[in-house]
Amino acid sequence: MNKYLIVILSFFIELSLSLIFYKNTIFLNTFSLLSIYIIYPFFKNNKRKFFIIIIILGFIYDLVCSSIFGVNLILFFISAVIIAFIHDNFSVNYLNSLTASILMLIIYRFLTYFAFIKVNKLGFDFKIFISSIYSTLILNTCYITMLYFLLRKRMYKLKY
Repeated sequence: MNKYLIVILSFFIELSLSLIFYKNTIFLNTFSLLSIYIIYPFFKNNKRKFFIIIIILGFIYDLVCSSIFGVNLILFFISAVIIAFIHDNFSVNYLNSLTASILMLIIYRFLTYFAFIKVNKLGFDFKIFISSIYSTLILNTCYITMLYFLLRKRMYKLKY
């Protein structure tokens, strides 16, 4: 599967699901963020290109999905740096992929929630904050599991 196709499909699936589940916060998807983790091995020999793709994705994500311009651009870039570190220093297997993805989702949800509080788009509510993390993990864990098993042979070959 083409690395660009993974990102594009993830982005459009995310947009489609956000239209379907707009008022239902049980499903908060961040498929675009997870696609960053999946495509990294395809760019292992060209990290500069990987980071350029991530910056472009963060920019587009901010234009289409965010009311605070620049937040996702920065968070996607930070996530990409963390992903590069994880891929370069740990083995590629299901448990590591799932753990890294869950940690990345929690950090992303934490930082975006507090960015919205900082610019007065949200008031702090611990219950909503925990709910946003929990709901993010439900759908996205299924997505990363599906992508991992679809692409694991390819990712393993690229790692070694």
